[in-house]
Amino acid sequence: PWAKRAPGDVRPRLLEASAAAQLRKGKRAEAAIAAAQEIDPKDVRVDLAMAELREAQGDIGGTVEALARVMRRNPDHVVVKRKYGLLLSQNNRLDDAAPVLEQILSRGFDARVAAELAFVEFRRKKTGEAEALLRKALKKDPAVMEAHYYLGAVLYQKGDIAQARAAYLEADQLAGEDSRPLVALCEVDAQQSS
Repeated sequence: PWAKRAPGDVRPRLLEASAAAQLRKGKRAEAAIAAAQEIDPKDVRVDLAMAELREAQGDIGGTVEALARVMRRNPDHVVVKRKYGLLLSQNNRLDDAAPVLEQILSRGFDARVAAELAFVEFRRKKTGEAEALLRKALKKDPAVMEAHYYLGAVLYQKGDIAQARAAYLEADQLAGEDSRPLVALCEVDAQQSS
């Protein structure tokens, strides 16, 4: 009804897209986003809705693309930039992720962002920088699961098995439904017993 009463307003279409995404009705969400796009192709909220849909679908690449469009129009959107940097890292686009994460940290220290930047550096073979950044992140906020998890990987690579195990255990306690720390812990134990 709202959409019929306000044919030139993107908001009802974006609400419909959000609801459809949450109900896992991808085609309906895409149709609502397309309708919003037709009304106002420059509205950043349309790309944010697409990012939300792609994320709900588990499509990290699609989420990154939608957030990239937002970043081109609004490069100083801190919340979007943070999510964009984290997803670039998770999508293994290390050279793209590093400067975005560094820009966020230049505005103020964020332990989760620092942990992700450390993991980027670890994968770029900068283990010392990664460890220092992870320790700083944990000092600032010891409840960041990713910092413990990534520190476990750094310590394991350095051969410090006991400390790596301890970091994975701490990450597992903080992980909630994230199985990565437990899987890493099992791998460490399996490798040590063989």
